[in-house]
Amino acid sequence: MNVSVNLDRLLRGQVGLLSIIGAGKTVATVEDDLDLTPDHGGFRAELLTSLATFETNRKRERQTRSNESRAARGLPVPGKRRFGFESGNIVERPEEAGVIRAAHRDLLAGHSVRSIAREWNQRPCAYAPC
Repeated sequence: MNVSVNLDRLLRGQVGLLSIIGAGKTVATVEDDLDLTPDHGGFRAELLTSLATFETNRKRERQTRSNESRAARGLPVPGKRRFGFESGNIVERPEEAGVIRAAHRDLLAGHSVRSIAREWNQRPCAYAPC
């Protein structure tokens, strides 16, 4: 038996659902138990998983549009402080922004992302959160 708060917290898509159905498992959630062995249980789970995927995609689209709109108006994008910026994610943090610019120059010069990451990992953690 698989236990979860809600079906959409257990499954991230149809592939995961099909593997649970194929194993003949029952899913127990806070809302109710869902026996996946009869056809109607699997069908119900497929519908719920599809709905959860749809809702996740819609939420991502709304957040993306909102963030693009805020950035276009010069407003901060919500969330954690981005590396290279002060809190609010608009004003640059000079020492970190310089490191980002150097990495872009290295990429354009043909350096690999792996080599840039290796270099960053060898530096003391003076400007980046550890």
